[in-house]
Amino acid sequence: QKFIDEASELLEAFEIDLLALEKKPNEKFLTEGILRTMHTLKGSGSMFGEDRIVKITHKTESLYIKIQKNKLQVNDKIISLTFSVSDLILKLLNDENKDKRINDEYLRITDELNEFFSDEELTDKTEIHKKTKGFNLYYISFIPDADIEERGVNLTKIFTQLNKTGQTLIISKNNKNQDTYPICWEIYVATDKDIEIIEEILTFVDLECEITEISEINLLLNKNFTDFIKKHKDNSELISPDEILKHAKEVETQIEEKENAKETNTNSYSQVSNSDKATIRVQASKLDDLMKRVSELITLKSEIKLTTKLKGYNEITELAEKLEKVTDQLRNDVFEVRLVALDSIRVNVERLIRDTAIKLEKEVQFTSEGLHTELDKTIIDKLPAPLMHIIRNSIDHGIENAQVRSKRNKPAHGNIKLKAFRSGSHVHIQITDDGNGIDKEKILQKAIEKRIIKPDDKLSDKEIYNLILESGFTTTETLSSVSGRGVGMDVVKSEINKLRGDIEITSKFGIGTTITLKLPLSVSIVDTLLLQTGKMFFSVPMEDIDRCEIIEEENINKEGSKFLIFKEELLPFLSLRKLFKIKEKLKEPEKSVIIKKEGKSIAIIVDYIIGEYQAVVKPLGKTQEDKDFLSGGSLMPDGNIAYILDSDKLVEFYK
Repeated sequence: QKFIDEASELLEAFEIDLLALEKKPNEKFLTEGILRTMHTLKGSGSMFGEDRIVKITHKTESLYIKIQKNKLQVNDKIISLTFSVSDLILKLLNDENKDKRINDEYLRITDELNEFFSDEELTDKTEIHKKTKGFNLYYISFIPDADIEERGVNLTKIFTQLNKTGQTLIISKNNKNQDTYPICWEIYVATDKDIEIIEEILTFVDLECEITEISEINLLLNKNFTDFIKKHKDNSELISPDEILKHAKEVETQIEEKENAKETNTNSYSQVSNSDKATIRVQASKLDDLMKRVSELITLKSEIKLTTKLKGYNEITELAEKLEKVTDQLRNDVFEVRLVALDSIRVNVERLIRDTAIKLEKEVQFTSEGLHTELDKTIIDKLPAPLMHIIRNSIDHGIENAQVRSKRNKPAHGNIKLKAFRSGSHVHIQITDDGNGIDKEKILQKAIEKRIIKPDDKLSDKEIYNLILESGFTTTETLSSVSGRGVGMDVVKSEINKLRGDIEITSKFGIGTTITLKLPLSVSIVDTLLLQTGKMFFSVPMEDIDRCEIIEEENINKEGSKFLIFKEELLPFLSLRKLFKIKEKLKEPEKSVIIKKEGKSIAIIVDYIIGEYQAVVKPLGKTQEDKDFLSGGSLMPDGNIAYILDSDKLVEFYK
């Protein structure tokens, strides 16, 4: 798993270099970065027996060595093929069952890579491969027991069989230990056979042999390595496996330096070193467990605080306040640990824009701003799907083709900008294109046709744009293999709402469109206002609350009305008592909490407003998950559940 994780990170850096090389094909340090990545993947892949990864990276490495030596020029075909190699390696990393489709893709890409080499080059490469690559070099220290001949072991047959497995180098030495056979051997075997074959040959002397894999290259062809062995030939003791391994690594390094790119260029996109920003790799599950513990601690803190208040334990009140301070700080620290920069998805965005633009034969430039902005890992993991859908729509039905843009006095290439910034406890992500924009009249016409609105409805610009977020809404006349502006946007809205976020659309026809995603920093722990109706508890995110009011009879417009009168303003209201069929008698005047979302307000009627409450959000069980207006639950210190109200659904109820 560690290999897969590290290989995935290498491929991400690899694609950054590749995207940059496409724009600057003559930058040598980018070519060198690609060479280093392929070579590292080749070495790591061989360690874990990933033969197909070894072969495809070796072939790609050879291609870029030709580019480095100016025998080939970078072009669109090479860039696209290399992206295909990156995609293939990612599939091979997770191809445990040897999927036939993936193997067919592997063979196809190998053939495409071979097109860049002459028959002579391919033959030469094969011969080199036979001589050095694909051969494992083993070192066997063989110190026989004194009774080996009495046991009837045929030493001549053992050495003969070892010679048949490949190239060997056998050095005998006198053994001064009187308890063992008078002769011992250093045996070097370079073979393409499995180690099980060697072990089988040594079956009758296995306890007297120590087999060590030295290298994946036939170093017996390397003079430096063989000179090292001969230098120790006259020593009475056998060379230790550790000493041979150490020298073998040094020789391999020398070979790699000759075969591969020049010294690492410190400007490479894929090699950024900063001791002040040292990081460690932590499993996501461990962070999730840590968040669970902090959540439990927050619940315990609330219980202690509530108990000291109800029981009048004044002497420990101060300690409870100190605990609250430390717990809040710990919560913030854990939040910080879980934060991931949006830059982590930039490669996917750039790659999507590139591939979609090529498919639709459009020119698109990508710019970004503020991608150092951080979000909770849970949100980052769920963000790519809706984000990618929005970007595909922008390219397909937002940005015009070059001819149309020319007529509108626009540059031939379209522009897509991804901008992120933090605002309070939220992060705003804006996707802006300079394309055709959204035709409001066309939207209204389609909405009337689909009976989403009535012909005499008066809508603001914001409400008109939000119509494309309705289920099944589209203004596209023909289906597209890439997207359709509006098709699936209801799913985007649903996914963003699940993250307790909002989506906002602004557009100018003929100029462009901006879609803004407003997302919370975290979805695990939320500051809420705790409410009670009967014996049930509810909470509403603090950021959604406009104000609270006491209900008076005259504030109700009329019998059976769904509206309240506040300061000469009519507000729709929803009684939690009626909604959840609560029958306990009310002892005090009802209270109202006014929620405001997207410029719309609604009042919810409750019995009591208890106060601020830090809710540890948990998903509802299967028996409750279909309840309207609820987005989750939180376990209270006294064992009750505080149901978290879904502000979006409450506001939408009266739209």
